[in-house]
Amino acid sequence: MPYNIGDQVTWKSGANGTMRTKVGIVILVVPPNIPVGRMIDTRDDLINKLNYDFSAVAYGYNRATESYLVAVSMVTATGKPKRRQKLYWPRVSLLRKYQETL
Repeated sequence: MPYNIGDQVTWKSGANGTMRTKVGIVILVVPPNIPVGRMIDTRDDLINKLNYDFSAVAYGYNRATESYLVAVSMVTATGKPKRRQKLYWPRVSLLRKYQETL
């Protein structure tokens, strides 16, 4: 399923035996065979303006199909939102449109 900039998406990821559900917003559509770092460099002003944390992005790699860079808002242990957001480059097969349930 193709996603657009501004779409809210969700996926599950795991580390150290713990699975977590992440929810974020697509901020960049990455074309096939283009390193995500090159896309970030061309959007440099946007990325700096929005104050993202690059630690979760595989900077020099590319993928054979269209993929998406997703920004996830982070919160402190007390539940307060952090000033920065974290960037993720999840596998497209794991992404789903986010639908909030009450």
